[in-house]
Amino acid sequence: MAIEFPANPAAQTPANTFSPTSTPLASPNDVTYTWDGVKWEAYKKLDPSDFDDLFVEVAGDDMTGNLTLGTDNIVLDAGDGSGTFAGSGNFAKTTTIGEFDETSATAIGTRIGVYSGNSAVQTKISIAAAGSTGAYEVIAGTTRTIQFSGNGIANFGGDLVDPTAYKPNIKLNGPLGSGVFVGDIQSTSQNGGQLGFRNQIINGGFHVFQRGTSTIATNVANTFVADRWILNNNSGSNTTVTQNDDPSSPTGSGLAIFNASGFLYTPLELDLASRQGRFTGAYTFSFYSTQPVNDVNCEYRDTATSSTNRVVLTVPPLVATGVTSGAWIQYSTTIDFDQAVPNLDNICLIIGVKFNSGVTTAFTAFQLEPGPVATPFEHRPISTELAMCQRYYYTSYDGSYPLDGSVSTIYNLVIAGAATPNSSAAVFEVGTIHFPVQMRVTPTIKVIAPDGTLNEYYASPGNVTVRGLYPTKDRTLVMTNGAGTLLSGVVSANAEM
Repeated sequence: MAIEFPANPAAQTPANTFSPTSTPLASPNDVTYTWDGVKWEAYKKLDPSDFDDLFVEVAGDDMTGNLTLGTDNIVLDAGDGSGTFAGSGNFAKTTTIGEFDETSATAIGTRIGVYSGNSAVQTKISIAAAGSTGAYEVIAGTTRTIQFSGNGIANFGGDLVDPTAYKPNIKLNGPLGSGVFVGDIQSTSQNGGQLGFRNQIINGGFHVFQRGTSTIATNVANTFVADRWILNNNSGSNTTVTQNDDPSSPTGSGLAIFNASGFLYTPLELDLASRQGRFTGAYTFSFYSTQPVNDVNCEYRDTATSSTNRVVLTVPPLVATGVTSGAWIQYSTTIDFDQAVPNLDNICLIIGVKFNSGVTTAFTAFQLEPGPVATPFEHRPISTELAMCQRYYYTSYDGSYPLDGSVSTIYNLVIAGAATPNSSAAVFEVGTIHFPVQMRVTPTIKVIAPDGTLNEYYASPGNVTVRGLYPTKDRTLVMTNGAGTLLSGVVSANAEM
């Protein structure tokens, strides 16, 4: 059917409208036409049955195409599930962001905030472009902060701290690498190692001196100084090594070497079953000294003092950590123990420092620990440190009185339960000395009479020669030629490596 449109659109009521109800002319169908100044445009009245195919009406409806709002200000891509926002967005409910391209977001100046409740107070994560405002932000290449009120893992260059609206229970400082925790910390490891007894070095703080607090180290020789420590002196002459009590030291004690030049080192026992045992991966070696140190030597050996059949490990150069304590400077280096394994005959790892200062040099706080970071020196009870040392060396003489043969010295060194009233020279005496801890191997025994005579014992009324020594790892028997009313003397047991 032909339709005759109004010749004067403006004369229509409503103006510029040609519809079934317009006057004076009405359209003969159910279509409404509108005059746009050039032509008539048709608008079809939709039947409600068409709505489901044309509109997203209620929850559960799916939109299969893309949605663009404004001039590309908001674009939702139904194909890949992505969205582009030219401005900022605030979300009052929990929101999951599967992937966020921080580089492009920074370039176009966007900001993403994930909030819970009041966004001004309870910001959970806020990522904003450089130069934008906000207290809790993280930006690649700049020093900002990132805030988590729930679970999360973050790498950041600034501080991680509760907002000022909250009590600062946790504060992590990015630049300093430090952390403050008000509550308890529960952890199964630290730097990949155990929490206690991290330090593999025994007597690293130099509190145990069973052989005496002052020793003469012979030139071009290996001399035990403090317990577990050996000095290879190459200063050109004998040198004195003493305990150095210094309140400014990190340990309160140290080892002072006069006219210092040589190699100070300690042997660490290997697990003979697994050979390499605990020494795998990265370990950090650190210590304090009062003078510059040349370098570190680390190697597996058959014995502590033999370089035959050794396996030498490459050690990176020492660096000053920047930590000081009075005149003491801390140095450290990290060693890769996976670079080599010990030979079958190696029983120990030796590690120490080479130095050539030519002046008195003191050392303390030696530590070898798992991981790539030098942590503060591990202070163990001195009694524990002493017991650990006595696995390798023990003496019944504590050095607090002279070996001068006096009555007090004789009584100080009496072997309990060894005396006999028979003083006949034909009768022998047997004394038993029990070691405080089981020794590494059956030790070599040395005996000294109370007056300092080597290889003799006192059997009242005088010294007698030693007839036999019968040690195990737990005790030794001392048998003398002759007997008396008491048996007295020094016993030293050596199970060093």
